[in-house]
Amino acid sequence: MSNAAAHQELEAIKTLIYQHAGLLLEGLAAARLSTAVQRLRQQHACGRGDYWRRLQQEPDLLQELISQLTVNETYFFREVEYIRLFIDQLIPRVLAQAEHRPLRILSAGCSSGEEAYSLLLALHEAYPGSARSLFHVAGGDIDQQVLAKARQARYAPFSFRGVSAAVQQRYFQPQGSYWQLLDQLKQQVVFFELNLVAPPQITQPYDVVFFRNVSIYFDAPTRHKILRHLSQMMAPNSLLIMGSSETLGNDLGVFSLVEEQGLYYFVQGQALRPALTTAAITAPAQTQLPTRVSSAHLDAAALGVITLAQPQSQPQSQPIRPPIAKMEPSPAAPYSCTVDLKTGRHALREAIQQEAWGLARQCLQELISIEPCQDLGVAVLAAWLEAQNQHWDAAQTWLDQVLEQQPWSVDGLFIQALVYRWQERTAEAEQQLKQLVYIQPECWPAQYYLAEVYRQRQQWPAARRALHCVVRLLKADPAHLGGFSWLPPALPAGDVLRLSQAQLNQLSSTARGD
Repeated sequence: MSNAAAHQELEAIKTLIYQHAGLLLEGLAAARLSTAVQRLRQQHACGRGDYWRRLQQEPDLLQELISQLTVNETYFFREVEYIRLFIDQLIPRVLAQAEHRPLRILSAGCSSGEEAYSLLLALHEAYPGSARSLFHVAGGDIDQQVLAKARQARYAPFSFRGVSAAVQQRYFQPQGSYWQLLDQLKQQVVFFELNLVAPPQITQPYDVVFFRNVSIYFDAPTRHKILRHLSQMMAPNSLLIMGSSETLGNDLGVFSLVEEQGLYYFVQGQALRPALTTAAITAPAQTQLPTRVSSAHLDAAALGVITLAQPQSQPQSQPIRPPIAKMEPSPAAPYSCTVDLKTGRHALREAIQQEAWGLARQCLQELISIEPCQDLGVAVLAAWLEAQNQHWDAAQTWLDQVLEQQPWSVDGLFIQALVYRWQERTAEAEQQLKQLVYIQPECWPAQYYLAEVYRQRQQWPAARRALHCVVRLLKADPAHLGGFSWLPPALPAGDVLRLSQAQLNQLSSTARGD
């Protein structure tokens, strides 16, 4: 097939997938599509144009291709602060207005099932002996392959990187190098095929829907359509919980956005609103907040014995520390990240921004295989990658390299502050943030996080000063990079501006001790 014909076929396939599943395939996703099409065309012995025609006629073939295009990387108790809010605050509120019927909870875009099972386990800890009768948990995904894995409920150790060994042993049984969920728990979650772009077909509405770390694959019109479909699947008074990196970017007028305990989620109807909420904030569709690394442990009062431990070292994702001897790229690797240092660094940054951690790790390995890597940008991105995956020692090693080369690196100091924050070393995080804004007052992400520290401590004047600084900087320059040289956008400027303004309005009526 000529290059022109191949490109034309690929564009036609992209359109078909967009129409069927809403997936927007650009950048790294387009590279995944090209690789998958070449591989599957050969596997099915399709000649020129045959594969495209068969995709139109054979739903199973189209589904097979779609299964190759999303990054199904997840783990138990991801973004645990939302699960804590779900258990502590939201579930009691929903139960109170449920009229003695079981609550229906859905993990939409459930991937291989870790989220759905995490919710189930948390509910069992909070409601021992009655969870099975009180709650019905389901998971839906368009990918039949990951649904099969979810139904099997058999997981590699890397899925437990945020879970203590005690929890694994309580709810799972070892099977070789894998862990199998206990049968009595596995049977309590129903998994089904769910195409979020297609009109919903359900018999009973859901009270709570988790739709986390999925919307990144869709453009704004598709996300609006998906939110309307989710609304149709949900009860008149219900809750929609999205990932922290996505919530504000999906405030598209379908649901009402509220804030509770510093976290944002959506409500349908009026009955489930928290007593005090921040006014709804309209955020541009293209902006996203970054995923936050989960807290180091769950609140014992909320989830009993479920406590999160530091990630265990697993062969599936070993931390990568400098200096590293030259390594040959894996011959089985489906993508080639690195042509030269500049191209490889860009690919690493893009993979990190998309939270494609496996691909990012491959890019990093390929970069350092060129030569023992002393590039400052690569070291910054490597530190961020390891920190996001809670490999604290490896992150610190990379950070030491960054700060040795450039002691006043805004990127390095910011990552160091967030590492302290995620490790719940609050005093050190505060000190680091103060040092950073002293060195670089225009680092508005640091100012914003420092305001969060002050808000949590009810230091209202200090919080207002930091938020006023954020508002001033972003009003003057909405594209302000915050002084970063290498990091992907740590916080989306449009969303942070609106959040800061809303929080200033809230502080004006609640501040004490001025």
